[in-house]
Amino acid sequence: MTCADELGDYQKALGYYKAAYDIDSTYLPTLVGRADLLFKMQDWDNAGKIYQTILVQHRDGQGEADVVRIAAARPAVPAALTILAAHPRWSVRHPVKRALVLNPSTPLADAIRIATTLRTQELRELSVDTSLREPLRVHAGEVYAAALRRPQA
Repeated sequence: MTCADELGDYQKALGYYKAAYDIDSTYLPTLVGRADLLFKMQDWDNAGKIYQTILVQHRDGQGEADVVRIAAARPAVPAALTILAAHPRWSVRHPVKRALVLNPSTPLADAIRIATTLRTQELRELSVDTSLREPLRVHAGEVYAAALRRPQA
């Protein structure tokens, strides 16, 4: 984050990020700062493209908190969320899975597949969450009901 960004001078901050990007277009702090700034400016498409670049080019250098923030961002670029949903490191992390399922920009097939792996209590919560897409809510209810019918060990 630049001082101009903190002071609310987004255009000036964007200029600084562009200058830093022109020097090294792969430097992670520059990419994250620029994407976050574009997100604040509600430039969803360009922010999403940079987040997608971060997920592809820096997938092994991300911390869980950063990945969850990207997975939970709204609106989001569905292609970036699909990358997360398929990533071997992040797709198994519970906070990432939950953020993906709750994000309306996650492609429905990915959200349904991931929801199947959530905890029984979370499935119950999802099944009654009217903010979720109906097929996802119905699927969560079905998986929850099936889990209740399974004999406990």
